[in-house]
Amino acid sequence: LAAVAFRQAGGLIVPDTKLDLTANPGAFLGRALHMWDPTGAFGQVQNQAYGYLFPTGPFHWGLISAGVPEWVVQRLWWTTILSVGFLGVWRLSGAMGIGTPWARYLGALLYAVGPRFLSEVAVTSVEVWPMAVAPWVVLPLVVPGPRTWRWRITRSALAFAAVGGVNAVASGAALVLPTLWFATRKPAREAALHFGAWLAAVVAVSIWWLVPLALLGRYSPPFLDWIENAPVTTAFASPFEAVRGTTPWLNYLSGPAGPAWPAGWQFVTLPTLVFATASLAAAGLVGVRLAPRRHRSFLALSLLVGLLLVTAGHTGAASSPIAEQVQHLLDGPLAPLRNTHKFELVVRLPLTIGLIVTLTRLARGIPRLGLAPWLSPVAAVSCVALLAAPAVNGGLARPEGYQALPGYWRDAATWLDAHDEPGTVLVVPAAGFADFVWGSTKDDPLQALSEGAFAVRDAVPLGSAGTTRWLDAVERSLQSGTGGAGLRAALVSAGIRHVVLRNDLRADAVDSS
Repeated sequence: LAAVAFRQAGGLIVPDTKLDLTANPGAFLGRALHMWDPTGAFGQVQNQAYGYLFPTGPFHWGLISAGVPEWVVQRLWWTTILSVGFLGVWRLSGAMGIGTPWARYLGALLYAVGPRFLSEVAVTSVEVWPMAVAPWVVLPLVVPGPRTWRWRITRSALAFAAVGGVNAVASGAALVLPTLWFATRKPAREAALHFGAWLAAVVAVSIWWLVPLALLGRYSPPFLDWIENAPVTTAFASPFEAVRGTTPWLNYLSGPAGPAWPAGWQFVTLPTLVFATASLAAAGLVGVRLAPRRHRSFLALSLLVGLLLVTAGHTGAASSPIAEQVQHLLDGPLAPLRNTHKFELVVRLPLTIGLIVTLTRLARGIPRLGLAPWLSPVAAVSCVALLAAPAVNGGLARPEGYQALPGYWRDAATWLDAHDEPGTVLVVPAAGFADFVWGSTKDDPLQALSEGAFAVRDAVPLGSAGTTRWLDAVERSLQSGTGGAGLRAALVSAGIRHVVLRNDLRADAVDSS
């Protein structure tokens, strides 16, 4: 798994989540301690920056402070994600008493190199971190032996604490499986009491990000109304894609710079990978049916609930009968849940356990059929190699990596900080993301390099609606060439002290609308 991570864009820093994590994690974590950020967008309520306080932020800060190269830190983080997911499924299936040791090993490995991990781990890694930790949240609840419920609940809650709060919905998805575990226990009254204690423990270890999340929801502008909508996010959330692990709509998005998620694009366009993932999903479905009776209800219920959460808003050929009503809710009061693909882990984990059951049955059937004993390991290696082909070919990261931020950006930040006058630095021209001719940082470099206030019009308007409209008006004035005293007066009245013209943006990145 480490080899898989280091195989991607060796020596290059690639855009993944936050530029600050590699460029200046210490300053970023310092800002994340405060809900209000006076340096961005003329002042803004930070959007889930607090979620990086543990474990993602300290991981990057500690290694970079120790002098580890930035690109190596990224690969070590990806290695950690894949390894945690692999070990979690391996331990969980063993605790459930399902499968032989080698079947558990193979199933766990296929989980770690499945479509969801490989599609996102090198693109937006924090979204798959909850999927990696999810087996560990369930594990203490199913460990056999004379463990007290205090021990089980404490260990499960601590495992959930490791999920962090970068993405609240993705983190919350990790709670669905343990909830369903309690729902399938008997006697029901005792299970309900244990569930209540467990839920209280989970809330207690999450209070550090739940309170800021509540404040964010109360004071932040409704930026979810200004980005993708439910028809887009659920367009590919069919049952077939859900069991394959390929419902994220960004898998299907490709532009002038190539696919948004390179590995995801391969999983939905290459027939061999479609066949491989569909075959593994079918084996998992069979395994859920063949699972031991003591676990069958939990696995089956988890699979059904997961499919409902992921596919309820899909309006394609296999559309849900309540799809239109669900989409209306997802574009209204349930807007934070709009990207339903974040619940895929609820589908993936029971299918993986089911796959382990099927692999065990197949391995035992080979000698009975008189087939050569070497067939099992050859088939296993071939299956892993086929599924991990995008990673083996080094195709997980976007082709937008860079060795380091250019010196002129650092010089500009140093100069601006040296002339620390009251006011804000305006960065132009507008662009959806900071995609440059030398690489892509997604976030503007001044966000990580400068200590002063700056503003830029990008794809996600986290400042106020008035700020966004004002930036759009300035951009229109610049594009029309009608600057002069009127534009200068507007800039001065808004507190703009300097304007930074970024001439190194890629042509396709500049907003020319």
